Amino acid sequence: MCPGTAALAPASVMSDPEYKAPRMQLSLADFELLRRIGDGSYSHVVLARHRATGRDYALKVIDKQYIMRHRVVDYIRKERQILDALQYDGIAKLYFTFQDAYSLYLGLEYCPNGELYDQIRLQGRLPEATAAAYAGEVVLMLRYLRQQGVVHRDLKPENLLLDGEGHLKLIDFGSAKQLAPEEEQAAHADAPPDAAAKAGGAAAKHAAAQPGSVAAAVVDGAAAGGEDGGTEAGGSDAEQAGGSGEEEPLAEASQSSEEEGEGAGADGEAGPRAEGGSGLGAERSKRAVSLVGTADYVSPEILNNRAVTCAADLWALGCVVYQMLAGRPPFKSPSEYLTFQKIVEADYELPEGGSEAAADLVARLLRVEPAQRIGAADLAELQAHPFFAGIDWDTLRSQPAPEFMPDIDPGEQLVGSWRAAGIPATYW
Repeated sequence: MCPGTAALAPASVMSDPEYKAPRMQLSLADFELLRRIGDGSYSHVVLARHRATGRDYALKVIDKQYIMRHRVVDYIRKERQILDALQYDGIAKLYFTFQDAYSLYLGLEYCPNGELYDQIRLQGRLPEATAAAYAGEVVLMLRYLRQQGVVHRDLKPENLLLDGEGHLKLIDFGSAKQLAPEEEQAAHADAPPDAAAKAGGAAAKHAAAQPGSVAAAVVDGAAAGGEDGGTEAGGSDAEQAGGSGEEEPLAEASQSSEEEGEGAGADGEAGPRAEGGSGLGAERSKRAVSLVGTADYVSPEILNNRAVTCAADLWALGCVVYQMLAGRPPFKSPSEYLTFQKIVEADYELPEGGSEAAADLVARLLRVEPAQRIGAADLAELQAHPFFAGIDWDTLRSQPAPEFMPDIDPGEQLVGSWRAAGIPATYW
């Protein structure tokens, strides 16, 4: 049983051998809903205090009707399975789930100190030692995910939350993919682009043909012949969903991206569309995203419809390190089309004033060819980089976390009454 579930009426746990995080015989009446800390097209995340134990959770409330109408049931179920299987201190835990006639509820670990994005926004540029410590914690997360054969595919500062002690927790596995053995093998193979494209198979070609895909956004933008060409990720979810349909209600769901619809991923796997992260920390502003991952952090292989491996997360790590040191993403542009063009060409300028080690690390992570990224074959190579010279990998997460600025926007205070049978219409 996951830590934190024993106090929640263990006698009421329903038998569910498939999952570590149990389904509970709970209702909204069992919680005091304190404030809303995240919003999505079909979900809200609220800070919820369990009345019997006083324990706080990030309670994700998912609209059943929406996810069935927009055909994202399977993606939510898949994410729930992945999140449930991951048991690592650097990943926000899923403690329990329950449901009622209206909604699915996920009891997730609450991280009270906001996002890494907030620290970058408040501080501008992070000290290099701080950036190295945070990046080191992300490397440990990626090492664990690689051992599990999982690619996150949406690594970004918004999805890295600060826990009570200031250490990072990775959230939002709505775009995550469980790699098949042959796909994981490709992560360590120095394959030329044409071979990598073949590894994606016919499904990748199908994805490229989808009008809503990331690759199609680049192609359409080029055809339009203008900076604003292409598919803007800020469009409505209904437009991206590709129609509606009815499916059987599901018993369980998982933490998912904030703004989602149905679309094809660049590696041939259809996936939900995301806007922002999971909202388990402070409330966030809306930022443009792609169908698989977020525009500023998406890897060239996704845009080029190549097979996606664990190296995609290394590219995103390079973007995060750059942003911590420069205060902005490396490929930030006025439009998604221009951002994508810069990404596929690795067209960026290194921030001024940084060390040679920092510049070298960013350059070796932001390689267009996935197999050439430092750590693609062995993460030990990445851990040995001079940028991490002051890191003790064995004790990193048990050491005091870097100093951080407290969250000044705790989220919207809830007003009015919440019915135990469902969320009032004013909140949907």
